[in-house]
Amino acid sequence: MPTSFLAPELVWGLLPRVVGAAFLIAFVSLSRQVVPLVGSRGVSPLRHRIARLRRDVPAPRRLFEMPGLVWLSHSDAALAALPWLGASGALLAIVGGPAGFFGLLLCWLCWLSLDVCGLWLPWDTLLLEAGFLALFLPATHALPDVHAVAAPLASVAFLFRWLLIRLMWGFAKLKFVGTEKGDGMYLQGFLTWLPMPTPLGWLFQKAPKLALRAGCAFMWTAEVVAPLLCCFDGTPRLVGAALLVLLMTGIQSTGNWGHFNLAYAGLCVLLLDTRASVLDVFGDGAASGASQAHATFVNACMAAHFVAGLALFPLNSWVTQAATQWNADRFTWRRPWLERLLRVVRLVNRLRLVGAYGVFPPNTSPPIKMVPVLEGSHDGRTWTTIPWRFMPVDERSPPRFVAPHHPRLDHSSIYVGLGLEEGDPVGGLMFEVKPYGCSPYSRHTWLQRVVQRVLEGEPGVLGLLGPDPFGERRPTWVRVVHVCLKPTSLAERRRSGRWWHARTMCVLHEPVRSDPSLWQHWIAEPEGVHPELTHWRRRSPALARLRAAVEEALLSEAEARTALCTAGDLDPSDVAAFWDDFVPWLAAPGRRDDWDALPRTVTAARERFGVERLRAFERVHQRAVHVLEARVEPHAYGAAVPHWDVANAFDLYATLGAVVLDGERAWARLYRDPGRVVARAASLDEAALLFPTALFRWEHVRSLVLGLRARTRLSRAPPMPWGIGRHERFLLAVDAGPQWFPTCIRSDDGSWTVPAEPFEAGHSASP
Repeated sequence: MPTSFLAPELVWGLLPRVVGAAFLIAFVSLSRQVVPLVGSRGVSPLRHRIARLRRDVPAPRRLFEMPGLVWLSHSDAALAALPWLGASGALLAIVGGPAGFFGLLLCWLCWLSLDVCGLWLPWDTLLLEAGFLALFLPATHALPDVHAVAAPLASVAFLFRWLLIRLMWGFAKLKFVGTEKGDGMYLQGFLTWLPMPTPLGWLFQKAPKLALRAGCAFMWTAEVVAPLLCCFDGTPRLVGAALLVLLMTGIQSTGNWGHFNLAYAGLCVLLLDTRASVLDVFGDGAASGASQAHATFVNACMAAHFVAGLALFPLNSWVTQAATQWNADRFTWRRPWLERLLRVVRLVNRLRLVGAYGVFPPNTSPPIKMVPVLEGSHDGRTWTTIPWRFMPVDERSPPRFVAPHHPRLDHSSIYVGLGLEEGDPVGGLMFEVKPYGCSPYSRHTWLQRVVQRVLEGEPGVLGLLGPDPFGERRPTWVRVVHVCLKPTSLAERRRSGRWWHARTMCVLHEPVRSDPSLWQHWIAEPEGVHPELTHWRRRSPALARLRAAVEEALLSEAEARTALCTAGDLDPSDVAAFWDDFVPWLAAPGRRDDWDALPRTVTAARERFGVERLRAFERVHQRAVHVLEARVEPHAYGAAVPHWDVANAFDLYATLGAVVLDGERAWARLYRDPGRVVARAASLDEAALLFPTALFRWEHVRSLVLGLRARTRLSRAPPMPWGIGRHERFLLAVDAGPQWFPTCIRSDDGSWTVPAEPFEAGHSASP
């Protein structure tokens, strides 16, 4: 057996302290953000979410839907204390000794509890996974002795090495599989696009082509070859570790990715135990001093963790938490055992014990940056930028070194302009996919809620933004514009002091005034969760009562409209107005299914019925769709005839939404004879299929369209393969308003040229 580079007891004594240090950095970074994000007057108030979970989800399942200490107390004081409680656990883990294990356990539990802040990014997942595995490490001596009392079980050591390998190969599978000629210039665009570039990243983007290709080649070596070297013992593992640490150093210096690079580089300390083969998976526990029973238990846990990691490996960081929530009726409808298994997986997945990794496709993109920017106004004509604290927003915004601090609002904003808000039909299937999460599929996305807090002048949220240009005199209006930034040349930077050429592309969110009623509606009712989260609606006790009431009414030939009021606070007058006034009004020529007239139709509906009543109409529509959903599913997924070969759960839901707008009689007729859905679905084109979604959520669909345009024109991002994303071609043809794009010229060698003149020509213009 080869000699280890460092004594195994030293390596495995350092590792839990590295995990503790990573937790400490993460907790301190999050400490000042928790209350503005999820406090009582935060962007996503936790008290609202817990109240809704208590109302809509029976115990103990709701404890799995939002696991953690927040159920004990979710006051602002408790939320503010939670990161510091975790930080104290991190210090215990660093000190080691008998309290080390309890420190790691406290770290993991506090970070899991803080998942209410939307900790869906890969470094958040890495921290939870490494923290969980660290609980199985042997005890350490207390400082100043940094050794472990023994080496870990072989299965635990293997899972830690496998975590480093799986993460890096996970990133590589997305970054390098499917590359094309010219993608060696990937860094030219990526170092500009990334959320918060550093000064070195801004500078390296201008490096000679040979240097950029060399950087991409090194990334391939570090992400593909280095993990393979780590599978061997001896010197190859040391070489692999060195390459991985060099990669983390390069990423840390060019981009701000929170605690990710420091945490991963720190975890590479375990590769300094070069004696044990990665294939030595199971041992009898003698080396660690574990009993046979304990060793058997730990080996079983590690085996389950390994299998789960393999199952998730094909996925990516965006959908680590989301994938298990996707509609699987096509596979589970006739297999009850699979449905039961999936139900368990969905609950366990909330504990974040294992994740998938991988972001960013390999295709080269132009060296531009697109940023949603808040603007405020007192008169609705003159607009003043309300900057992000760290994200560049204009020509003089300097790139900064921020990491290992991770500003959550700044980072999340970059995806909004690409049509990936968590509240829209596409983004609602990514990130968290929690109907009661930070950004549920509802009328109000997290960015719209940020806007509302800005209008309210909420100090905590304003403290997460940049310098406030309005002071005590709050703006009357706030809008969100999409700004395109292109790095200036070095000569221009020296001459004028500008870092960027800047031009507004479009208005992403139209100007709004303060609307405190937003906080009553930002979490969707059970019938209003994402169209594809069918299992959430099925298991809602309120909707079960609704289905029973409608069945009793419709199948007995009685009027069913009042049954739609069964599950909640809908007023019978709203139901009557929906069927007797709204649906006939919508059927008038030039309204229903007319996308050219859709903005005018939405405006006219709001003027005629009012925003509050339209909210009620949407809920009536959603409930009417839901009761049909339960009736037609046997034709889509079961053996009922005629068979409905529906493409996906979104199209099923959208088809039923169109049927409801046919009127009360058509709705009742389809309920009594669900096989009619096959013929009705065949008569619907994409305009009719998507019209109800756009009618009730025009701002979401408009923003999605603008984001799709930007994504397809400027980023070469892959299409969205699910839900409304399958209708991308139709959506791209929708008129969502004016939108400027820079001229981007791609050479045969993969490099891009973006002329600066169009930026200067429109520098002071607003759409």
